[in-house]
Amino acid sequence: MKNKKTQRAVTSCGERIVYTLEYKKVKNINLRVHPDGEVFVSAPLRCPVEQVDRFVTEKGGFIFAARKKLEDRQPPEQKKFESGETYPLLGRTYRIAVVKAENERVQTEEDVIYIYAKNPEDTARRQKLFSEWLMRRCEKVFGEMADAVYEKLKVYGVPHAAITIRDMKSRWGSCKPSENKITLNKQLIKADEECVEYVIVHEYAHFLHPDHSPAFHAFVASVLPDWNARNARLKKVEIVKGQ
Repeated sequence: MKNKKTQRAVTSCGERIVYTLEYKKVKNINLRVHPDGEVFVSAPLRCPVEQVDRFVTEKGGFIFAARKKLEDRQPPEQKKFESGETYPLLGRTYRIAVVKAENERVQTEEDVIYIYAKNPEDTARRQKLFSEWLMRRCEKVFGEMADAVYEKLKVYGVPHAAITIRDMKSRWGSCKPSENKITLNKQLIKADEECVEYVIVHEYAHFLHPDHSPAFHAFVASVLPDWNARNARLKKVEIVKGQ
């Protein structure tokens, strides 16, 4: 009897959708997008898997819209990036200090992130300075780590993917093998370097294995034997939109 949960993948609108399929005693195919962005589908016991794949493919627009809505949700609290607040960066916790200065910039010294601003009382300006600085930091760190991962994986015939960075509400990364592109969540910079490496390897692995099949996990494990521990640490890192 078809009653076990399995993970499958389809392509809709040029983007890969991974979903969890479960056969149940239901009359129709039902699809749900959970708050974390994951897609779950229940289908009648005698429903061919090809039919389920087609159903999910046709629902691509709905799935992407639902994920976008989740990503756009405003969190209940926003950091003001004022003196005394803290921010996690590559697995370490930094204290924020705001300093009045004509030369506006952000820099780290030991365990402190200094925000130099002409008007330290301007919350919007502090947020903008920090966001722009954080994006530059992400581009440097993620770019260097992605290049290092590619050097390990190029023997498997994967292309050298372009790395893009953006805010995402529910996922640490995504990929479009057809476009040789990997997208990383800006807030991944909060995690330690081993977790960042794991996410990049995870997305590259989808260039060879489109779903989360045993072959996919075996490949990831061959590259990162401790991937499970890294994933466990990653789950403890909070994603807060706009921060």
